[in-house]
Amino acid sequence: MLKERYTLLRQINLALDTMLIVAAFYLSYCMRQSMQSVMPLGDFVNYAWVLLLIIPLWHLLFRMNGLYPTSRLRSIREVFLKIARSIIVGVGLLALFIFTFKIANMSRVLIIVFGLLNILFMVGKEIIVKQIFSYTRKLGKNQRNIVIAGAKYQINKLAHLIIKNEHLGLNILGYMLIDDQEAPFQSSFIKYLGHVRQMHTIIHNYPVDVLLVGAQRQRIDDIAKPLALCEEEGIELWLATDIFDLMVAKTSVDQLEGVPLIVFRTTPPIDWAIIAKRVIDFVGAGALLILLSPVFVIIAWFIKLTSPGPVFFEQERSTFRGRKFAFYKFRSMVTNAEQLKIELGRLNIMTGPVFKVKNDPRVTKVGRFLRKTSLDELPQLWNVLIGDMSLVGPRPPLPSEVDRYRNWHRRRLSMKPGLTCLWQISGRSSITDFDRWAKLDLEYIDNWSLWLDIKILLKTLPAVIKRSGAE
Repeated sequence: MLKERYTLLRQINLALDTMLIVAAFYLSYCMRQSMQSVMPLGDFVNYAWVLLLIIPLWHLLFRMNGLYPTSRLRSIREVFLKIARSIIVGVGLLALFIFTFKIANMSRVLIIVFGLLNILFMVGKEIIVKQIFSYTRKLGKNQRNIVIAGAKYQINKLAHLIIKNEHLGLNILGYMLIDDQEAPFQSSFIKYLGHVRQMHTIIHNYPVDVLLVGAQRQRIDDIAKPLALCEEEGIELWLATDIFDLMVAKTSVDQLEGVPLIVFRTTPPIDWAIIAKRVIDFVGAGALLILLSPVFVIIAWFIKLTSPGPVFFEQERSTFRGRKFAFYKFRSMVTNAEQLKIELGRLNIMTGPVFKVKNDPRVTKVGRFLRKTSLDELPQLWNVLIGDMSLVGPRPPLPSEVDRYRNWHRRRLSMKPGLTCLWQISGRSSITDFDRWAKLDLEYIDNWSLWLDIKILLKTLPAVIKRSGAE
């Protein structure tokens, strides 16, 4: 995971820097062309070939000066000096190349202006990125919640390494002890959550993304059950230990400042495909919100015309790893629907923790049409836009439903919830067995790919039009 994150950060930095280098060079060319007092340059294509030298040289210099994979932990002054040093050396080497090979048509003004603009662009990028990450961290975004388990000396060592490497975006929720002989210790920066035997309760009470276990070979039996529980519930596990065999899927080897880690993962790794999924969500939800805005107005008008109460129904739902968020739908029921739910409990057609009533008397006339056509789900595009949901993923459950989940059901929470999934195109309300529903979600998680998302989206529209399984 950490190695993947480093690789991803480096690739993002390379891509951004390449675009800024090209932009600075082209702007420098335009500025040089606009100078009336000097001889105009030829077409840009006659100079663009220099970028084939500049781009790899700049990347090499940036790497040598420690700007990759990221420089977020350094001060702006330190970053400025490293960038300026890299680009000044680069411009000097480029000038030497031009002089050595007597490239007469290359403008010295163009090269000097390019160097200055490139420094300005690169420093500006670092300031903007630093501010973005600082802002998102304050909002609690771009962080992964981690719990450390092990012996006292291991917990302290691993915690200090995580705090030292702030750029990894790891938020320590607390620690669990493995050894019965060790008493909890006081710490100003890490909270005691309990013994590893209480892990079942702990991971249900906290939004845990990662369990980091500092294990010893002679005590490997102490962590066998926690490992199995992490696998069952879809929580990522990092094992700081020497090699040992375990029957789980998708393992990888990583390291934290020289400490070997074995990562056990049942969900897709963070890579370009996951980023592409988020980009598709953002662009798709934004476009649909704009295109469907007249439909929103019409639906809102009909709801207000036919039933007293608000247009939108807001409800707390569980998202990734049990985090809570405000979930929106067009209101399709009477305003006291939640109170009436208790009286209708005996009519529930679903097995398991989910509640569903056939021909639900709480549904309004307009609401019945909205549900049949799935138009009541449209406001969730806002949830997708702001990142609480995805276009494709397991449906977000109520926290009260999650409390009644069996352990393996909780792995549904190991991916961001979505508007549609395999359940949506496999019968929806006609599936009354929650275990079958959950297995479809786990099938999606285990086989996830961008292509699978695309196929589900393409199949969702016909399913909605045919009202397959709609209630």
